[in-house]
Amino acid sequence: MEDENNTNVSNDKVIRNWKKYITPVLLLISIVGIVYLVNISDKWFVAEKITEYEINGLRLNDSEKFFEKARNISFGKPKDSVLLKSIETEIEKDAYIEKCVASFASQSKIKLDLEERIPFAFYNIGGKLDYLDLEGHILPYKVLKEYSDFVIVSGIKQTDTLLIKTAINIIGELQKKQEVFDFVSELRYMNKENGFEIIGPFNYTKIYLGLDDNIANKIEKLKVLMSNKSAHILLSNVKKIDLRWLDRIIIERI
Repeated sequence: MEDENNTNVSNDKVIRNWKKYITPVLLLISIVGIVYLVNISDKWFVAEKITEYEINGLRLNDSEKFFEKARNISFGKPKDSVLLKSIETEIEKDAYIEKCVASFASQSKIKLDLEERIPFAFYNIGGKLDYLDLEGHILPYKVLKEYSDFVIVSGIKQTDTLLIKTAINIIGELQKKQEVFDFVSELRYMNKENGFEIIGPFNYTKIYLGLDDNIANKIEKLKVLMSNKSAHILLSNVKKIDLRWLDRIIIERI
């Protein structure tokens, strides 16, 4: 009986000792667990931030300046569709960019699909050479080897968008008649009366086109003149060729 009592006392001591240590142990486990979860949470949060970029669609422009614009707006920030709109707006301010579509390629990566404006002609105002695209946008000049053999459009203010569009239409028709187009170096707006003048191979001859009304017929007349050997010689010795009229060509001798 005495041995049984001693055993019970011993068991009670073990239980009391165990209870004394269980609370600190549980507290330690809780602290370690919290630290681990915080660490995991931090890693997850970092992964959610924007750190990578991809740009597609560029041929004429250096991608670095667009990377820089995107980074300035979104780098290190959490994924948010508002960032995409801000990037699109900023990049479309560039004269050479027609459209920018920004999207999330992953949790941390933004993809930019860009559509460039393509030069169509040179634009000369006040001696400063720029480009025009087919929509009439003025693009700052840069050295582009593939886009160096263009007709120069001159005599039109930047604000006169209607005349710029007219010049683009005329050049488009000239391109359809390669025999004529090859000889055209400049399309110059003179005034309301004379409209546009073609500057080409004949140093002393002014060729008046007017505006772009009935332009295909006007260029066809010029094609006939330039393809006929006798007429071609004549063109070198006249002061003016007036193609503005529907049913006639007026030639003024020197």
